[in-house]
Amino acid sequence: MFTQQLAKQLFFSLTLALLVSTAEHGSAQESTAAAGENTLEQVDQEIEPEVEPVEVSEQVRKAQELEELGSAIAEKAKTLKSLKSKVRKSVSNPELELEIAVIEHQLETLNKSFEQVAIGSINLDVLGIDNQSKTWQEELTLVIKPLLENLRSLTEQPRRKENLRQIITTQKETADKALQALESIDTLLAQEPSKTQTQLLKDVKNSWLRTKEDAERQEQLALYQLTSLNGVDGNWFTNLQESLLRFFRDRGLTLLIAIGVSFSIWLVLAGLRKIFDRQGKKSAKQVNRTTYRVIAYTQRLLTILLIVIAILTVFFVRGDVLLLVISLALLFASALGLKNLLPQFVAESRLLLNIGGVREHEMVMVDGVPWRVASINIFSKFVNPEIQGTLRLPLASLKGMVSRPVKSEKWFPSSIGDWVLDQNDERIYEVTRQTPVLVELQSAQGTSKLIPTADYFSAGLINLTHSKHIRITNPFGVDYGLQSIALDVVPETLQKYVQKYLEEAQLDTTRIDVRVEFDKAGESSLDYLVIAKLGSSAAKYYYRIERTIQQACVAACNANDWSIPFPQMMVHKGDQS
Repeated sequence: MFTQQLAKQLFFSLTLALLVSTAEHGSAQESTAAAGENTLEQVDQEIEPEVEPVEVSEQVRKAQELEELGSAIAEKAKTLKSLKSKVRKSVSNPELELEIAVIEHQLETLNKSFEQVAIGSINLDVLGIDNQSKTWQEELTLVIKPLLENLRSLTEQPRRKENLRQIITTQKETADKALQALESIDTLLAQEPSKTQTQLLKDVKNSWLRTKEDAERQEQLALYQLTSLNGVDGNWFTNLQESLLRFFRDRGLTLLIAIGVSFSIWLVLAGLRKIFDRQGKKSAKQVNRTTYRVIAYTQRLLTILLIVIAILTVFFVRGDVLLLVISLALLFASALGLKNLLPQFVAESRLLLNIGGVREHEMVMVDGVPWRVASINIFSKFVNPEIQGTLRLPLASLKGMVSRPVKSEKWFPSSIGDWVLDQNDERIYEVTRQTPVLVELQSAQGTSKLIPTADYFSAGLINLTHSKHIRITNPFGVDYGLQSIALDVVPETLQKYVQKYLEEAQLDTTRIDVRVEFDKAGESSLDYLVIAKLGSSAAKYYYRIERTIQQACVAACNANDWSIPFPQMMVHKGDQS
């Protein structure tokens, strides 16, 4: 069980680490591409290879963009300087202060754009450093931050691409609207308005012209960044190959070392366990002793503990914070689960150590049927000497059960091949099969019926085969004309004939004891009870014995010319008037 859980944990870590390594390599590839663009000119000067036309055009386009951004920055700086000089001359002008704030924001954006074009597709957001003191909540966040950052990096490139597409769309719409505004202003200027209106329209036109130029620069910058990202992702097969190689050199090797150390620990302790088992098998009693079980389960617990410590140590020594955080998170989740399951764990541990309410080789009642506890394990095994098959129950189902030691008790009402008498229908059946679920009975006429095992156990059927003897009582009556010899001659004669007939009937028994007793004086006959006791081996001839008794009694009457009465009905006729 532990090996399966360990394999699942390592597989989960392997998969997550592979995905994270792919994302990290994607970011690294972006940085490499950007660095390659920045140092292209130096490499060309040192090595002087033949430069492809595509690379030349890319450098030319980049230089043009930098030139345009530099001009825009210079113009904005000049405008900002002019506005600040106006503010210093005036006492208070909120409109100028607001315009200065807008120009400063635009100048900051242009500077960032210039830097972004210069460095390529490197993300500037990752360069911030925070050295302020942190609370314990922030420290905890820093512990799990590597995991969150690596998980976030899995979708970083798609999110950046989508954000750039939205910027391109937004800035394009802004430029289109600015163009429409400029066309409207040009239409008004073409109508030659007054000098004052013309100056105001020119000021508005310059404002919208700057808006259009800013929107076009933002669109070009976003388009350049999107093109750089698409270039990094162009050769996906090479990226995947490099990511796999990087993974197996770094995190994959860490996982391989952890698996190797874990397997070595398991192998050593399993070998010690086998040596201990081999020594324990020399004594048949030692295998079932509580001491042996305590040592066995302690060995398993120690194996789990050492493997966990070894895995965490490998991750710590190798400096893989991601795998270390994942392992600690899994251990923390396991600890929370064990906290809720601790009472059940203690109860099941007592059962496994054979010191609980149910113990091995004792009898326990399961669904009203007695079973012998053959073994207690995750799935415990129960047997019954008289039932075909075994019963297997999970360890949790033993909760609340109590077993007791037995010496010489009956485990089941019957065995296969026994004959039983059902007092409800006065019929006998042969037991043909007994399983943990059903008992199959077959009547003397050949018909079968199935009874649930628990119902059969509580039905109270009489087992004729396991009885010391079977006793069959059969009534018989003679005519009142024999009243004078009814107490001596008649019983003796019937007894002799019944004894003779039963002995000649081949009933597989030599134990035949017949007794005839006067029962009562009936309405139309003198009634006797013919009582026959036979060995239990004659149980399957139950019905034949009854018929043989009747045959013997009739033969005795025929031989002695005794009449057998029949039921009579007396009718009283009333007085006629």
